[in-house]
Amino acid sequence: MSDADEAVCGFTFNNEGETCNGNTYGMKTFESRSDAENAGANVTHLGACGVCSSAQDLAVMGKKSDEISSEFQSCGTKFFTKAFVLPNGDVNTEFGTLVSCISELGYTDDCGLLWAYQVAVSAALCTDECSKGEPFYGAPPACELSGCLKCAAEKEGFAFNKLAGRTFLNSGIRDTIVRPCKDFASIVHDPQCDLAQPDPDQTPTQPVTERSAGVSASARMYVLVVIVSSLVMRF
Repeated sequence: MSDADEAVCGFTFNNEGETCNGNTYGMKTFESRSDAENAGANVTHLGACGVCSSAQDLAVMGKKSDEISSEFQSCGTKFFTKAFVLPNGDVNTEFGTLVSCISELGYTDDCGLLWAYQVAVSAALCTDECSKGEPFYGAPPACELSGCLKCAAEKEGFAFNKLAGRTFLNSGIRDTIVRPCKDFASIVHDPQCDLAQPDPDQTPTQPVTERSAGVSASARMYVLVVIVSSLVMRF
């Protein structure tokens, strides 16, 4: 299936203000890029919308792409060490700390929670691979992904991506992990409103929709099942 035939997540802006700040927008899954464009929507990533598809989450990924991977690794290492390595470690307490650590990056609540569970699952199921502190990828030209990243993708990557909706790759945004250019979606992030004097700390406000609320409920169910099963497997 080509990108043109794949489902996409699109934004529609009301453009009530002179800039993007304070404007509201709709978020909807379209069956194809052409369907989205014909409806006047701005394609924000390939694949269906999920809990990380909002404009706020896009802004975080766009502005902090060079920091996110290392921040996740730092948050995850602290969680694993305090919850599983140190004596009297309490998983529940440390998971709350992990959520707070990731939330500081600026993600929406549901997206931040989903990422926290992903990091926790990786710590529980990929202990050996993720406790080595190795770089995210090897030396060029191969730039092979680390054992930790490979393990995390193998264990939970597919389900996580489906619930998150937005990823760096399907949004066409690079991060600190080296990947072939062909793996990135061709996406132009144009909010279709005046950006002459933008406030970098503001993004349009997303109304709660039936679609986004349904995905959020599914994500909460998924993360609860995954974290319980992963901890049972570990112990």
